[in-house]
Amino acid sequence: MSHPTNQPTPADPAAAAPAPTATNSGPPLRQRAEAAFRAQAVQSPEDLAVQSPEEAQRTLHKLRVHQIELEMQNNELRQSQAELAAAKDRYLDLYDQAPVGYLTLSEKGPILESNLTAAKLLGVVRGALVKQPLSRFILPADQDICYVFRQQLLATEAPQACELRMVKEGGPLLWARLEGTLVLEEGVPPVSRIVVIDITERKRHEVVMAARLRLLTLAPAHTLAELLRATLDEAEALSGSSIGFYHFLEADQKTLWLQAWSTNTTRNMCRAEGAGTHYPVDQAGVWVDCIRQRQAVIHNDFATVPHRKGMPPGHATVVRELVVPVMRGGQITAILGVGNKPTDYTAEDVKAVSALADLAWGIAENKLVQTELLQRNAELTRFHEAVVGRELRMIELKEQVNDLCRQLGQPPRYVTSEPVSVPVPKPDEASR
Repeated sequence: MSHPTNQPTPADPAAAAPAPTATNSGPPLRQRAEAAFRAQAVQSPEDLAVQSPEEAQRTLHKLRVHQIELEMQNNELRQSQAELAAAKDRYLDLYDQAPVGYLTLSEKGPILESNLTAAKLLGVVRGALVKQPLSRFILPADQDICYVFRQQLLATEAPQACELRMVKEGGPLLWARLEGTLVLEEGVPPVSRIVVIDITERKRHEVVMAARLRLLTLAPAHTLAELLRATLDEAEALSGSSIGFYHFLEADQKTLWLQAWSTNTTRNMCRAEGAGTHYPVDQAGVWVDCIRQRQAVIHNDFATVPHRKGMPPGHATVVRELVVPVMRGGQITAILGVGNKPTDYTAEDVKAVSALADLAWGIAENKLVQTELLQRNAELTRFHEAVVGRELRMIELKEQVNDLCRQLGQPPRYVTSEPVSVPVPKPDEASR
């Protein structure tokens, strides 16, 4: 009996075969499948040639259902692979664009993997990090911190953390917090997962706050000149500079009044005129550009500044400089300048130096008010003494006239009394 013509024909085995994948290439899989089929055909007790048409139809139905099941499984597998690929892409995006750096280190120290953030933090391309020792990117002075961090991580197998300075390619030093964990897998050398967190801004803030505290502690027992010199010394230390100066600007905004040089400037760098010197702003050099522009000014290549003027005799050679203004009520009251940092000045230097300049003016302003109060008190004391002395002399003269009247038998001409004494504030009270 012949098969009905409207029955579906078996699918082409080549067309029904799953598409090759990265882990399952076509020919080897096909060969293995045909070999398995032949082995099953030899061992199978069923022989299609001796089956009745009904049995053959049932067998064909089973094969087609199984084929559809395989196709559905294959589609589900492909969908799962696509979802896994999408998830992997999302993970890689999160890994690369994370706000912190990620490094994977081998047991001996070379970097095996890095995300883009770590490369950006260190100012290099990602490929430049791979196979490089982590120590290459650590400031020499902080190498011991990094060594102890790595050794403790390997010895204890417990999470470790440290804070150190890293060398940023073509840029300022990077303060970083390293947080490490050790990954142990059987039969595989251990690797370290390192998180690199940029804490430069926090460290800078801590350093500035410590400097502010030192200056506030100095203020009560030191003169204004000593305080300004200490401020300049702190500004030099914060910015890595070797020159520092502080000027007051008069209320007319036209006259500068030199207040102080830093300790290093007067000792080793500059023999020009000292404190108390006045400068007309319109005759000063590029170091007063911060007054003209009313903002911080950086000259990282001083020799090429077109409108610069010559230095006075005895002045130190300037390679680069940073000058910041101090503003009060829309007026510039003072300027603080530092110079000759070994590398270029940056916006971070502007923040740190500006904070100290502002603090110094606040303390200086109080010192100036105290000085004026003391001067006024001294003047009042002198005036009071002069007035009281005059009153006593007048009383003395009146008493003499009254004595003469008595000798002549006349009544006293004047009524005398003790002068009224007005208390004068003591100098320490006037300064409060």
